[in-house]
Amino acid sequence: MHQWRENVEQVLRCALISSTIIIIWKSLMVLTNTANPIVILLSSGIDSVVYARGNIFLLTNYCSESIRAGDIIVFRIQGRGLFIFHRVIRVHEKEDGYVKFLTKGDFEQVDERGLYAPGQLLLEKKDVVGKTFTTFELQWYQIGDKGVKHLANALQRNETLTTLNLYGNGIRDEGAKYLANALQRNKTLTTLYLGESLIGNEGAKQSANALQHNQTLTYLNLYGNNIGDEGGEYLANALQQNKTLTELDLISNQISDNILRRINKILQNRARLKR
Repeated sequence: MHQWRENVEQVLRCALISSTIIIIWKSLMVLTNTANPIVILLSSGIDSVVYARGNIFLLTNYCSESIRAGDIIVFRIQGRGLFIFHRVIRVHEKEDGYVKFLTKGDFEQVDERGLYAPGQLLLEKKDVVGKTFTTFELQWYQIGDKGVKHLANALQRNETLTTLNLYGNGIRDEGAKYLANALQRNKTLTTLYLGESLIGNEGAKQSANALQHNQTLTYLNLYGNNIGDEGGEYLANALQQNKTLTELDLISNQISDNILRRINKILQNRARLKR
């Protein structure tokens, strides 16, 4: 009987994890307007360390967003089921606004029409799965710590995202730990919103550890959390080592004025402290 109960609990846990992943994926599909919001680059023809094999990318495909020369896009090869990373090198726009474009890999001397469908000379918007983008807004979706865990895993290997807004997602100390681990590895994120969540002193400690290693983050929003003096001390100590953060939002926490003044003194020549 005991073994049977454990088996049922294990199945339920797996089902919960699976449903959480599905919800997050569906939410990303809605937010980005593409069936493939996250892709892994298996082979790169783009001349950049950013677009290296194994990197993870977030894509967007809104009709209102124009495709310009120089953009990196992912397109689907008709009839072959393949996805290609290419740079747009030429855009052809008709008077009625209909757009076609030509792409190639950076290592190629000429365009790569040979990869297109037979007889296809230019790509159309319908061929595009999405283009890489640098800002991701996911505020007020209440994805919680489990959702943040999956995003943090992707963030560790993403090298294009510069702004991540997770405002109002019910993130607790566990979620803050996942993000802190990601920040220690990520080298492009400059702005992170974690306001209106449930992060306490332990989460502040994890964030402080990340700040000691991260060298790109310039703005951190911790508005409206549950951080007290203990967490404030962790952040203050971390800021003595971190030299890149220029703005820290600690409004509506439980940090005493003495700790806030200490943080403000540390940042007075290079940052603004909101309190």
